[in-house]
Amino acid sequence: MKNGSQIPNWTQIDADTLDFDLDGLNNSIERQLGTNPTDYDTDGDGLGDLEERQINSEPLSVDSDGDGRSDLEERRSQTPPDIPTTAPENLKLREAYYSVAKSSLGWEKYPDCNWNTLYRELNGDSFTGKALDKEVLLTAMEKDIPPDKAIMLIAQSPYVQWHRHNAQVSDAQMIEYLQHTYSEATWERKQQTELFGQIQGESSVEMEIEKQ
Repeated sequence: MKNGSQIPNWTQIDADTLDFDLDGLNNSIERQLGTNPTDYDTDGDGLGDLEERQINSEPLSVDSDGDGRSDLEERRSQTPPDIPTTAPENLKLREAYYSVAKSSLGWEKYPDCNWNTLYRELNGDSFTGKALDKEVLLTAMEKDIPPDKAIMLIAQSPYVQWHRHNAQVSDAQMIEYLQHTYSEATWERKQQTELFGQIQGESSVEMEIEKQ
């Protein structure tokens, strides 16, 4: 060869480090993600596999959040492709839910966090999601929020919305969950009230004894 150059030994090249489809993800990462290492846009939604990862969408789904709008549409309209799009009145409910939930989570010190952050962090976690829904309901009861409005808050909780769009939960299943959660919170609230009343009664008796 000229100038002493050598023919490359292709047998020593690790295919995992290559990027066959030039989408910015090497073959090893594509294999871990389950995407096609020879297809720039695995799900064919008009967004490259790497770009989908960068905007939190799913490279194996045309509509990552299951809200009826493709990831490409959401990208163009600058709405989060991993958060179900909803009506303005529901957005207000989500804001109200988060304003209650953040105090329970101790998130007041994180001003950049919001309902979307909570949705992503929970990622469908049933244990945390259900516990947080009940906590929000109990807080709503303490603030004397009417039952119908309290239930509407929970209907827009990250846990409910994640399962509604990702686990294909039916309307009947969602209503059953809301009713069950409200019943549990009502019972727990009653127990707390009775316990508080009992403690107050005992304190009054002790004060009377001390006076004597």
